Amino acid sequence: MSAIIMVVGAVALAAILIPGRHRLGSRMTKFIGAALSASTLASIAFVPAASAVAPQGPLYITNTVLTAPVGTAIKLVTTGGSGTGAVTFKVTGSGCVITAAKSTVGSMSIGNCVVTATKAASGPFSAINSAPVTFSFTGSDQATLTISNKTLSALVSKTITLTTTGGSGTGAVSFSVSGTSCAVKGAVLSATQYATCIVTATKASAGAYFSATSASLSFTFLPTTFQIVNAVHAGTVGTSLTVSALGGSANGTTSYSVSGTGCSINSSTGVLAATQATTCVV
Repeated sequence: MSAIIMVVGAVALAAILIPGRHRLGSRMTKFIGAALSASTLASIAFVPAASAVAPQGPLYITNTVLTAPVGTAIKLVTTGGSGTGAVTFKVTGSGCVITAAKSTVGSMSIGNCVVTATKAASGPFSAINSAPVTFSFTGSDQATLTISNKTLSALVSKTITLTTTGGSGTGAVSFSVSGTSCAVKGAVLSATQYATCIVTATKASAGAYFSATSASLSFTFLPTTFQIVNAVHAGTVGTSLTVSALGGSANGTTSYSVSGTGCSINSSTGVLAATQATTCVV
């Protein structure tokens, strides 16, 4: 016995022929012909079964040396993974660079570089990433930084431009100041009244160098008129104090005189003393 199965659109027509007994009648033949001419034969596609995808074994970055000076490249080493896929690396961090051709990581500035390895898919294996590993790039100390001004005083109405020598690299130099009424803007130092201003310079970290800080240096801003500048105007009988007179633009020698019962003063050094409780006018 044989069977004929025809798929016409969504209608399946079947006829069973039994040799020697049955034939397709003329009406059936006409019906099938009409169906074939009026409909589109359905097509059946055979798609190969999807191949199974297997995960790779764990992938590791296995470097034991994780620290190097700035400008030194570290060769990256991995173990694990599966298949023949190529291993590549990605890095995050300021100044960090991966050299793909050499599988190295380096940095042009002090800091940390975080590296992740990827082994590509191959054969039945999907791609895989390693855990990230941190590499540290260290710097060097700068040469000694010094505030190099030779003139360390000025009148309150004037300013002093600060200068430095030494240091290393291309980092910017900045200044900080302490002292009542003192201010620094950029490299310009000023004061609004008689004051001693203590200045420190800092050269920023750049490239392979750490930041550097200078020793502090004192600058004095003098009154615009010649005057006694002592902040303390009281003393103890039997204990001397030194009178200071500053200011003005004259360059003459300063001398001192005093009036008051029991008062005495050294005319050249300004050392004042009293033998009893009294008021001394200098």
